Amino acid sequence: MWHYRFFKSVTIASQGLIKAWRDELNFRLEIIIAFIVVIAAYLLGAGHLALAIIILACALVIALELINTIVELISDAFKPRLDQYVKHIKDLTAAAVFIAALGSIGVAICLIWPLLAHLLWR
Repeated sequence: MWHYRFFKSVTIASQGLIKAWRDELNFRLEIIIAFIVVIAAYLLGAGHLALAIIILACALVIALELINTIVELISDAFKPRLDQYVKHIKDLTAAAVFIAALGSIGVAICLIWPLLAHLLWR
């Protein structure tokens, strides 16, 4: 029976990902950028550990984007009564995504730039 629950959970999660892809521009952009960065790192010869770190950094940004979307949807339900709090909550969750994105860029620069520099200036 555990496998039925597992596959049901995977199906539900997949539906959430499809909905996020359809409805959320930032989610689509972050997925596309992550794909490009991972492929570029692989083609530049990044090692397994570097690829794993880059994938983890990208996954963190994407997961936080989903959490940001969830918080926005929940906050909008309370907007008429709690307008200033809703704005503050949305700003903070957007800031969390922004910080993760900056960190992800830093990871990519640290791990990909030396490979790219070696390729360009050898």
